[in-house]
Amino acid sequence: MATTPSQSIALPKSFGTKTISIAIGIVAFFVIYLAFIAFFIWLLAYTFEYSLLLLGAGFHIITVLVFLGANGFLVMILIFLLKIFIPSGKKKHEEGAGFEIKPANEPELFKLIYEVADGVKTYRPRKVFLIPDVNASVFHEQSLFSLFFPSHQNLNIGLGLVNSLTVVELKAVLAHEFGHFSQNITRVSGFIYRINKLIVDLLYSDGGWENTVRNSANLHGIIALFAALALYTALGIRWVFQKIYELVNLPYMSLSRDLEFHADAVAVNLTGKEALANALRKIDFTSVAYNSTTEHLDDFFNKDKLSCTNIFKVHNSVTLNLAALNELGIENNMLVITPETMNKFQKSRVYYKDQWATHPTQAEREANIAKYGQSQPYELTSAWTLFSNPEAVQERMTKNLYADILATNKDPEIKAADADELNKRIKEEQDSTRVNPAYNNFYYNRVVSFDIEAAINEYNATEAEKLKFEEVYAAEHRIKIERLQQNTADKEVLEAIKAKNIKTSFFEFDGKRYKRKEAENLINTLNKEIDEQGKWLDETDKKALWFNLYKIEKRGETAKQEYITLFKKYMAAASCTSMFSGFGSFLHQQIVNFSAIVQDEDDLKPYLADLRSKEKLFKAELLKAEAQILASIFDDEKLKKEFINYVEDKNKFYLNLFSIKNHEVDNFFSFLAASQKNISNYYTKSLRQLTDLQLQ
Repeated sequence: MATTPSQSIALPKSFGTKTISIAIGIVAFFVIYLAFIAFFIWLLAYTFEYSLLLLGAGFHIITVLVFLGANGFLVMILIFLLKIFIPSGKKKHEEGAGFEIKPANEPELFKLIYEVADGVKTYRPRKVFLIPDVNASVFHEQSLFSLFFPSHQNLNIGLGLVNSLTVVELKAVLAHEFGHFSQNITRVSGFIYRINKLIVDLLYSDGGWENTVRNSANLHGIIALFAALALYTALGIRWVFQKIYELVNLPYMSLSRDLEFHADAVAVNLTGKEALANALRKIDFTSVAYNSTTEHLDDFFNKDKLSCTNIFKVHNSVTLNLAALNELGIENNMLVITPETMNKFQKSRVYYKDQWATHPTQAEREANIAKYGQSQPYELTSAWTLFSNPEAVQERMTKNLYADILATNKDPEIKAADADELNKRIKEEQDSTRVNPAYNNFYYNRVVSFDIEAAINEYNATEAEKLKFEEVYAAEHRIKIERLQQNTADKEVLEAIKAKNIKTSFFEFDGKRYKRKEAENLINTLNKEIDEQGKWLDETDKKALWFNLYKIEKRGETAKQEYITLFKKYMAAASCTSMFSGFGSFLHQQIVNFSAIVQDEDDLKPYLADLRSKEKLFKAELLKAEAQILASIFDDEKLKKEFINYVEDKNKFYLNLFSIKNHEVDNFFSFLAASQKNISNYYTKSLRQLTDLQLQ
């Protein structure tokens, strides 16, 4: 008889130690938390009594305001402390697009779900929701009461996930999710998770509390005094609980990674090694494809007034196109990513255990999967075969995704387009910018940044005549370029370790263990490698330019100058696409970081000053990239004028030195996104134009 997961898959040995460590933090949280509540209830009773006496001694507007302010201050602090008792009502599924399904409608799907739940010895889900994403999750609605009265779990199944996996791979993913609940002792981790979430809610989510306090300050100066006192008191309480959070969270993160490994082992024991490993490889790739799909569809809607009738057919087509571009396997019209395929990609030379990560890395998970279960080959049968009417489900979800935007946009010219029509348009767009494979991806995914003026001045027709296309664009050059790119990325990781931005005392480099203080020596070693590789690439880019100049100058000086101008515009567009993307990501992360940390506007000033200095550097880089050349790229005249004005006006800044205004930040993000898109579109088109011209 086959063994069940609960009999054969043991929990990690470290589970008990880490649970005790977390429990100590939880006890400290509750003791201090209840002490705060008791203290402020006592203080409110005491204040109410004596402020009532003050009010009775002589009725005056000042005494009324003191009475309201003092008691209101304490009531608001108690609301701040007690708000975590209020159920959030939030669900993990998207209420605007997702919908619940029943066994009567999808008997085969529920048969699989129940088989998985029974196989891992856990409760069957109370409700099952379909959502659009490449994701699956088991969830509870959270409140403090659910700590003591746990509810049955519900299940989210993403149709983007169904779109990507086979039946057995979907079974493995669901088994992983249910694996978190497969043994009674893991309920402790659920308890810990909910406590941890409540602490996070107390620290970082105020549900409008702060705005209410700030608005009350507008009533009168005395009320404003008590409002300020409430805000600073809340800040002090948060500081105390942040320290407790650190005590609980570090071992909790480690425990979370252990339980991810355990859930993987449970899934492998049910479905075999290959199904889960293959599913994990697919999920990241198909998530990228899903995001690309939604970007294309957004463009079609905004530019051409076209909506889609079935996003999942488009998603499947985009996935397969990307798979072909990246030389991944395709069987039975489905993506296949083997370990051999993964080995073709450059891997980081730096490895460290991220103690703040909730999930292990892909490599760590695959190594763990290899320890458990047996190999169980399976058929490449799409998970859509589990649905009674796949197309109806896909179209219903697509309609839900468009519901909000169509409700606000009543343009009568909006038309619904079927997936085949949209797939054709996407393919035409991709084909129009795809570089000829004869180049062996020489220009793919990089910024060409050699000194073109120096290369032109050094041009030697005699030397250029000796160059051959097959040598200039040899396949091995792409491998060298990827190694340079990976070395550059690894250097950034080592610098983050050295600066303690990555909190780890030890790490591995090329499989050898090092201490943090040794990172600097490795950075120096990498710098030498990067310098040598960079010189080689500059020389190779120069040879490529010479080769093409030699060919094109036979058409005359005009053709040669047009080619050089096109090449310069391509280089500028490539550089700025990277700059806009990098600065936009940096800005977004910084705002997310300090909006979670900074409680008082005065504390914002150092952050804002730093951001302003970064914006200055960003503008300087744009000027260096020759703003006028870039401006000639824009096909939107209004955006072109805004871009020139922004770059050339020394006093023009979006980021304020004194405050963070939502509309200013939103405008900046809109400007960055629009400019990046415009320049990026030109970059891809100019690269195709340039490479086609070179091939001629």
